[in-house]
Amino acid sequence: MSILGTRVLRKEDPRFLVGKGRYVENLQLEGALSITFVRSLLAHARIGGVDTSAAAALPGVQVFTGADVDLPALPPPPLPGLEARMTRPFVATDVVRFVGEIVAIVVSEDRASGVDAAELVAVDYEPLPVVVRPQDAEKDEVLLFPEVGTNVAARAGAPERDENLFDGCEVVVSGSHVSQRMAGCPLEPRSAAVEPGPDGRLVVHAQTQAPHRDVM
Repeated sequence: MSILGTRVLRKEDPRFLVGKGRYVENLQLEGALSITFVRSLLAHARIGGVDTSAAAALPGVQVFTGADVDLPALPPPPLPGLEARMTRPFVATDVVRFVGEIVAIVVSEDRASGVDAAELVAVDYEPLPVVVRPQDAEKDEVLLFPEVGTNVAARAGAPERDENLFDGCEVVVSGSHVSQRMAGCPLEPRSAAVEPGPDGRLVVHAQTQAPHRDVM
């Protein structure tokens, strides 16, 4: 519905219902290679080593680890108050901090051979303690960033708490509010592909809600 409360007819449904939706994955770009990420199966572990020899021996396959990717770590989102030292590397080198963190990148001529090669990458993990509940993470007994000294990524409100704030109140109510964990599950994750056009300009295929910002 629109901001005026009137019904807005959806125009995108028919093409998806009959299999005519366009995805970056479906684009046939000349000379394009396929990338497959090798991701951690552990939530917290020290990386002892990454053996890529078996995968790299396959024809048309290249494998890159964190030692090969010379990129600065990703900072936290640009939100006020976030702990700037809690960065995220493009490819983990020493420690993995969540299930699914990238530990190696396989580049291949097609998707199928990339998947096969990724399964041949052997990662030596030394499991580290994990926590699941935010309440346990707040105790700072298991630290994802030991150099930071806490798992608290951000704080809001006054830095000093008045322990006597509620003294003299007739009634004090406290409680916990639990919000379910939700995540969007699109048919295709955020993807992009770029190719040179016949006029020399770049043609950008992007799955985004903000194309003008993303192509700047």
